[in-house]
Amino acid sequence: MATISNVTDNGDLFDYKPPLKVREHRQRSIYISPDLRVWFDEYLPSVPRERGHRVSPSVYTHSLLKRFIIGERFVLTDEYKKLDVRQPVWTFRPQGVRIFGYFYKKNVFIAVTGALRSELNPKGFKDNKEIVMDFIKNINLDPPPCITSELPKDVL
Repeated sequence: MATISNVTDNGDLFDYKPPLKVREHRQRSIYISPDLRVWFDEYLPSVPRERGHRVSPSVYTHSLLKRFIIGERFVLTDEYKKLDVRQPVWTFRPQGVRIFGYFYKKNVFIAVTGALRSELNPKGFKDNKEIVMDFIKNINLDPPPCITSELPKDVL
């Protein structure tokens, strides 16, 4: 088993570090899978702004993740939610995008995969949940592998 530091050193996860202003400090952490990093860097920036919205999905997504990291209040169901009480899979919900992952420890989110909301199967996100569950099984982090609670107070 490995620590989160070992896993990032191996390139199996990347510490998501948005630029912070002078008075902003990290209160929480997000780690992203290599696949999600590619999706963030290569695909998401090419998605155009939706009609009626002021910013692109890329800008909104990175803004939401930064708000999480600096410890701003998050609204359950509007900005994040657990997808299934039987599985530890959560989703962050920026405008037009869904980021699927899990809470490794309190205030530590591991983002595994992302998709545009318009491209998702509306019948329960089964494929995305399976991707996250497979990732949890294979990442080899120190136990416990994730927080299973569905209560916001246990993850934030």
